[in-house]
Amino acid sequence: MRIAGSVTLHPRAERRLLAGGMWFTQKDIKRVNVTQDVALVRVSGKNLPDGVLGLWEKEGTVPLRVFDVNVDGDLEGVVRKKIMNALTRRRRLGVTEWGSFRLINAEGDMFPGVVVDVYEDFFVCLFHSEAAATFADIIQDTLSSLLHLRHFVFRKGSRVVKRSPGFHSPITLAVDGIQYTVDFAEGHKTGFYLDQRHARRYLTSIAEGKSVLDCFSYNGAFALHAVAGGACSAVCVESSAELCNMIRKNAGLNGFSHIRVIHGNVFDVLNHLNNEKAKFDIVIMDPPAFAPDRSSKIPAVQAYRRLHHLALQLLNDGGLLFSFSCSYHVTLEDLVKSLPPSSKRWIVYRSFTQPEDHPYVASVPATHYLKGLLAGIES
Repeated sequence: MRIAGSVTLHPRAERRLLAGGMWFTQKDIKRVNVTQDVALVRVSGKNLPDGVLGLWEKEGTVPLRVFDVNVDGDLEGVVRKKIMNALTRRRRLGVTEWGSFRLINAEGDMFPGVVVDVYEDFFVCLFHSEAAATFADIIQDTLSSLLHLRHFVFRKGSRVVKRSPGFHSPITLAVDGIQYTVDFAEGHKTGFYLDQRHARRYLTSIAEGKSVLDCFSYNGAFALHAVAGGACSAVCVESSAELCNMIRKNAGLNGFSHIRVIHGNVFDVLNHLNNEKAKFDIVIMDPPAFAPDRSSKIPAVQAYRRLHHLALQLLNDGGLLFSFSCSYHVTLEDLVKSLPPSSKRWIVYRSFTQPEDHPYVASVPATHYLKGLLAGIES
């Protein structure tokens, strides 16, 4: 963990950093004195203190992320303190009693580029920044000593870069009382989406006797929670044949025989279900990020309009629609505005966001990515 140079910010970017900003693009940067494409750097400016360090990634979408604003030279100590602070926050909020939880949520825990999820006796660390990966050893040592975790997996994007000897994936584990097969080596992100925990729990509480359609199912978590809550039937729609097999496996692990899995494009399947005059009491839309950047927002909102129109046709009288966006650029207001016109009124009953173990930073709006709504038609 050696400091490899410096990056100087323009005055306007300095002011943003001093106000809590953590992400800086090329237009914010006045001068670069770094020979490496990926490095830990000192961040300088006319009005900045001496202890500001950043993660430099020359070709990254966010080339400079502020790592800390008060480093006195003990980098290992700073990393350990960030991890301990994150753990203290979760203990204070009761999160560590959940069994599986996010321990480090990148900027939300003042540890940019690093995500750590804890499951039973192991953890999965995902690096969003090449520069952050230089902290792998100290993260491993600190977590092993603090939480006595026996196994680990480190990933950069979809690649596994390090794992503990003898740890094999996929494995079977329980999250919130549901058994899953989870592939921590090949699965999306860290292998499991813990950020939808509260929405899934709420679904469990209202699902008794209901028929459920779970779109963009991934591992079938919403459908599994619905059936656990007493749903009379559930249909999962997923475009990946491999994930369809995983959903069937997860249903079998839990002894759920009334989950039907449909492999196909969600839009095509929904059209087909409408042609068959299928009806459901609850429809869930949890698509991947439709708007990874600002330029894709308009087509993303159009896609939500199409999905919501198809969902409306599939809902029974008094039915409920869960709809989620994991794109920062698609807001809760966009989800509400994309509800289709109807002769009856749309009523929004509640909204959803990230749980306590996925905190976001008020000064970095893009860290507030997850939004959702529960809506229904009333006469």
